[in-house]
Amino acid sequence: MTRMATTTPAWHGSTCGGSRRRPSSTSCRLRRGIRGTSPSTSTGPWLFSRWRETRQPPAFSVTTSSSSATALAPGPPARRWQSCAAVETQHTRTRGRRPGGAAGPGGAYIAPAMSLTAAQRDHYDSEGYVVVEGGLDATDLTPVIRDYEAFIDGETTRLLESGALSRLYADEPFERRLARICLEDVSIYEQIDLMYCRLRGVFEFLRNPRLLDLVEGVVGPEITCSPIQHARAKLPASLLEDSRVPEEHRQRLRPLVGENVAPWHQDAQVHLEVADPHAIVTVWVPLVDATPENGCIQLIPGVHRESIVFWSEGFGITDENLPPGDTVTLPMRAGDVLLMDKLIPHRSTPNHTDGIRWSFDLRYQRAGTPTGRDFYPVFTARSRAHPDDEFTDFDRWRRDWKQAVAEIPPPERPRRQDQPGHPRPVQILP
Repeated sequence: MTRMATTTPAWHGSTCGGSRRRPSSTSCRLRRGIRGTSPSTSTGPWLFSRWRETRQPPAFSVTTSSSSATALAPGPPARRWQSCAAVETQHTRTRGRRPGGAAGPGGAYIAPAMSLTAAQRDHYDSEGYVVVEGGLDATDLTPVIRDYEAFIDGETTRLLESGALSRLYADEPFERRLARICLEDVSIYEQIDLMYCRLRGVFEFLRNPRLLDLVEGVVGPEITCSPIQHARAKLPASLLEDSRVPEEHRQRLRPLVGENVAPWHQDAQVHLEVADPHAIVTVWVPLVDATPENGCIQLIPGVHRESIVFWSEGFGITDENLPPGDTVTLPMRAGDVLLMDKLIPHRSTPNHTDGIRWSFDLRYQRAGTPTGRDFYPVFTARSRAHPDDEFTDFDRWRRDWKQAVAEIPPPERPRRQDQPGHPRPVQILP
């Protein structure tokens, strides 16, 4: 059975309810966006209100370049671990292989254990995204959640002993505990991103073979894990309305509640210029169910085919520059995997539940291509041609991130200088 996404206008708060049967851990289903016009139509056990939103073309014109993109020149493979600057000046030879597999003995094709199906890859190519339902399961997510719970345990104990917390909130479930803690203190929340807490479970997740099998279906068999990677703990908007919160603390909470409510943007807008011509796949994985109520992803499919970055004044895409098309809402279960082209406009909405929407926002790309953040650690996540190049040293990863954020704190990292303020074509190399 194919579960369908919903198409909703930006202003429409669609609802979802009912029960869903969990797909088996070995299944990979394709979700396609629905562009139906009938309201209150149900598809399977999920019930939504579905509306069509079709925008008119923005008031601008662009001229695409007539010159063709140049293919990457072959060269030596990236070393096991090195600075981004070194990785980004090299290219990996992939002769005799094709995306989604590797060259075995005598040139025989070896498929990864769970790569994308042909239909899923076609959907990614045509629509710019694909959701693989059940791509991961509890065996993949539990170690990550367990490490975050242990981290929160240690920090709450410290805060309780110092008098900053009144209790440990240990009776709260994972998806609510940090939200309750934030009513009193936000210091744990401020350390929750990958580069700050640097947990072993997170490092192993970045290298998860089942996740990389799916990435390989888009990127190919030589895969770099980009340092553009985040843990998103989207706080409930209701924290700001809690009468128990002192006004001074409410003012500190306000920007934190809003920081993971992303406006319309493309991920091509967040890296430095050196990565502009290179394909990068965004991998978005919810650790808890992502719904319209807690702020799941919305996107506009197919826009990547135009090869345009919809630059606007400030961060993101303004309403007048937003490309025409349907807004597709993507509710996802924990363990579903969204793969998305960096040119797809997307956003997320506020969290109107009482829990946190936990998710990972990761980037992967072909080994040897620039990440656009060469001042942060990058590593070879997979190499079918040179397996010994794959990086496995958790302690080194932790030390390098600790040093990197000490030298260049993320709020002070270099930013793009070339932001024209109007849509502009971009050439992506094959």
